[in-house]
Amino acid sequence: MMRLPALILAGGDLEESLRAIDPEASCKAFLKLDGKCLVEHVISALRGASSVGKIYLVTKKDAPSFVLSLVDGVGESGTSILKTMEMGIGLLPPDTSLALVCPCDLPFLTGESVDAFVRALDEKPASIYYSFLSRSCSEGRYPEARHTYVRLRGIQYCGGGLIALKPTVLGDCARLFHRATELRKKPLKLAGLLGWGFILKYLLGRLSVAELEARASALLGHPAAGIEMSFPEVGFNIDHSAEFFLAQRLLEGS
Repeated sequence: MMRLPALILAGGDLEESLRAIDPEASCKAFLKLDGKCLVEHVISALRGASSVGKIYLVTKKDAPSFVLSLVDGVGESGTSILKTMEMGIGLLPPDTSLALVCPCDLPFLTGESVDAFVRALDEKPASIYYSFLSRSCSEGRYPEARHTYVRLRGIQYCGGGLIALKPTVLGDCARLFHRATELRKKPLKLAGLLGWGFILKYLLGRLSVAELEARASALLGHPAAGIEMSFPEVGFNIDHSAEFFLAQRLLEGS
């Protein structure tokens, strides 16, 4: 199994619904859950993964010093997730061929699930990988967790928190993201970017994971692959206070 450097994204402002939990926290990475900052849970999982080498953190200027001491390198987060990723990529050794990218808000992430994701990368050679899981997998362990699901060939899926990519593809990802953002209030042109046939197949429930991978690859100009996970903790992230308090209850009951 390959060993990858890991990049944790821990920037951005604290979401409105999370602010009441700790008004002093500059971002959700530093919210305390079960006696530890959210990002500490992620760092612990990555440290427990045999597939992870050095760990880099991209975060706010005011990050607690004890958190910074837990990682191998630190960079300042940017004004957007893409800017933050660019800062993080800059921390990696120049000869990095593939890196693991992880958000700061996966409280139940485990070394085992990280290793399973990295192990699966060898089976589908690509330049960018995105984790996903079925609704039945997610709700099997976390039935109260909220997700946005898409239906592909009769099965509902949601995205996971783990990504792997070749650092050289980030520029093309950024260009596609900016183009999509420019068209966000022009639905006809946005649909044209994706392709009308693609959208029709999705609406009819006939779109497959393989077709989604192919379309993403064509738009990016690089091979893209989805990695279906059987570890629901990969999809449990905290965007709202309801998810934070659910995680709190689950940890208290464990």
